[in-house]
Amino acid sequence: MIQTFMRLLYNDVRRSSQPIFGWLCPSFVRDDSCVQNEKEVKVYLKDSLNACSRLGYKIVLLPYIESNHWTLIAICVSSNEVYHFDSLRKGTIRSLLVKSLLNSVMKKITSSGLRQGKAPVWYLVECPVQEGGLACGYYVMRFMLDIVNYCKDVVDLRKVYASSKPRLRNFTKEEIDEVRDKLASYITDDCIG
Repeated sequence: MIQTFMRLLYNDVRRSSQPIFGWLCPSFVRDDSCVQNEKEVKVYLKDSLNACSRLGYKIVLLPYIESNHWTLIAICVSSNEVYHFDSLRKGTIRSLLVKSLLNSVMKKITSSGLRQGKAPVWYLVECPVQEGGLACGYYVMRFMLDIVNYCKDVVDLRKVYASSKPRLRNFTKEEIDEVRDKLASYITDDCIG
């Protein structure tokens, strides 16, 4: 479902004159892959992030699942920063299996303005928090939608939800329904039709 939503967003973004978003495959970079296929995941991350950098993408989005919980990792290769959107955040960045792999890879990536040899700076984004434990996938899709819609000029992704601090508790039913409706429309109209 998340990969289908990524395709929907990709199709929307590629129509713009200057695409700034890259995407990483969540089925390849997941907790069990980071443990069982560490070398392959590192090669995938390195090759993909280098390609995104060459293409001029400013933000690379990685929906990531660990311990049955989806979060979103937004990677800014040129500024050597990683933003973590976690709908169950506890005030500190989770100890993610992918973090050490991503840090290792980003130390070696060459990009204009990137200081080689340094691990990226990680930020925990203050974002809407889900109620219960079953909505994390929808929250990740909503995070991606908001980034694609509102981050054309935002350099610091921690500011995505800065103007909505009073309601950072959770997304409204309407905001989650918008994700569901976009996904359903894409599947029925674009994929099947």
